[in-house]
Amino acid sequence: MELLWESIAVRNAACERERLAVRERLAVAVREYLPAGSRVWLYGSLIEPGRFREWSDIDLALEADPPEGGIMDRVGLAILEQELKADATVMTEAARLARERLADEHPGHLSACGYELNRLSNVLEKSFERLCEAFENHFEKAGDDHERLLERVSLDLPGIRPRFLSPEFRSQVRELKSFRHFFWHAYDPILRSDRIAELVADATGVSAAFPTWIRSFCDAVRAELHG
Repeated sequence: MELLWESIAVRNAACERERLAVRERLAVAVREYLPAGSRVWLYGSLIEPGRFREWSDIDLALEADPPEGGIMDRVGLAILEQELKADATVMTEAARLARERLADEHPGHLSACGYELNRLSNVLEKSFERLCEAFENHFEKAGDDHERLLERVSLDLPGIRPRFLSPEFRSQVRELKSFRHFFWHAYDPILRSDRIAELVADATGVSAAFPTWIRSFCDAVRAELHG
């Protein structure tokens, strides 16, 4: 139990560091895409210490519509990119802690490791939802929404958006999502060290590849906007 509370404290500290980092990256993106002198208001969890979490969105308001046609598309992409980069940071941290917890010899180390795997999977799913909401307006949640979400981000939609999830990682992502469902709903889960080790390897691979997915996706969208 002590390891679990330590994981929660580490997570809270990481979220606060990422809140501050997102604010800095967002300021750079806004200055790049909006005319000089534009006023922008931030609100929500991004401005309040202790409220920013892995699933938090970036909430902002502009004083007026920008004068240049199509600039909102570029601003929207810049915001989405910062949100995804924040997700990538949290996923990298969760994967690192999962590896450390797996290597620990203390009682409860598998539960603490499972907590980090669950956290990583939560962030991954939220990032997929961000993409669907940004480019397809919504994603309706139903009984099979986890699998449908996985299928959606694996699709290349000409005229709407490129594929985000690399096909070779689809099975690893599915395994992580399945574990999250088990870990979240089981009353007293029995965790096998060999199975947890496989999931940690999946989490490490996915978190390492995630920044590449962001870069490829955003570069493709920018090329479309500038074309």
